[in-house]
Amino acid sequence: MSKYKRQIILVLSSVFFIFLWFRLVDFRQAIGLIKQTRWLLIVLAIFFGLIYSLFSIWRLKVLLAIFGNISFWYLWLASWFSGLISLIFAFSLGGFGFAYLIAQKGKISYKKAFAILLVDYLIGIFLTFFFGAIALVYFGQKKLLSIKPELGSIFFIGGLLIILAIFLILLLRKKSGLVKKSAAKLKSFLALFLSLRSVWGSVAILTLLMILIGFFQSYLFFVAFRMKPAILPLFLTGSLLGILNLLPGVPGKIGQYETFAVLTYPYLLGLDKEAVFAAFLLQHLISLSLTFVFGGAALYFLKLNLSLIRKQGLKAR
Repeated sequence: MSKYKRQIILVLSSVFFIFLWFRLVDFRQAIGLIKQTRWLLIVLAIFFGLIYSLFSIWRLKVLLAIFGNISFWYLWLASWFSGLISLIFAFSLGGFGFAYLIAQKGKISYKKAFAILLVDYLIGIFLTFFFGAIALVYFGQKKLLSIKPELGSIFFIGGLLIILAIFLILLLRKKSGLVKKSAAKLKSFLALFLSLRSVWGSVAILTLLMILIGFFQSYLFFVAFRMKPAILPLFLTGSLLGILNLLPGVPGKIGQYETFAVLTYPYLLGLDKEAVFAAFLLQHLISLSLTFVFGGAALYFLKLNLSLIRKQGLKAR
C-alpha cells in the first residue's frame, strides 16, 4: 500500500473520531463552557506544562550524558521542533528527526541517539501500562468497567477494531523481515540499557517529579471547568487514557484525543461529558498552538534545514 493510501486512512480515522464528537456531546454547550472557563487557572496550567517539558529534557540530558554533553536549551528547542514536524508530516517523523539532530549535535551515531530516545520513551510507556493495570483493577472492583454501551460507544468500538486491523496488516506487510533482525537489535539495546544503570537514580527522581507536575497541570484544567474529581481515580483514569492514546493516529491525535477522554472520564468519574470534552479540547488546542509557536522558534534559532531532516528521518525509518 502506497504512503498516500496510508495517509488517507489516517485522515479518515481522524474524521471518524470527529464525527463521534457530535454523537457523544452537545458541541454547542461545550463551546459555551470554554467561554466561561477560569482563564487564570488555564494560564497556570500552561506554565506547569512548560515546566514539565523542561524536566523531560533534563531527564533526556541525563540519559545522553554517557555519550557526551549536549546543551540543555538545544535539546529543549530540538524537542519542540520534533513535535512540529510530527504535526506537519505523518507517522511520528518527529522522533526520527529528533534523533538525527541529537546525533549531529553530539557527534554520535544515529543508532545510539535513537536508542537513548527509545529508552526515554519506554520509561513513559512502562509507567503508563503499570498504572493502567492498577486502574483496571481499581475500577473493576468498583464494577465501573461493565458499562452499558451507548450508540457512540458501539460506533467507537467497531471503528477502532477496523482501524487496528488495518494497521496490523500494514505492519506485518512492512516488517516481514523484522524477526530475523530482532535478536541482534535486542542484544545491542540491552547492552545500552545496562550501561545506563549509573544514572537510574537521577532518572527515577526526575520521572517522579514529571508525574507530579503533569498530574497537577491536568488537575488545573479540570478545576478551571469547575470539576473537582477525587485525586486517585483521576490519576488512574488518566493512565487509561494514556494507553488509549498510544493507538496509531494522525499527527497531533486530532479527533481521537477528545473522543477517548469523553469515553473514559464521564463514565469512570461521573463527570459532565460536555465539561470533559471542553477541557480536553481546549487543552489540545493550546498544546498544538504551543507546538507551532515553539517549534517555529526552534526552526529559526537553530537554523535547521527542514527538508534535510525530513529526508534523513524517512531514510532512518
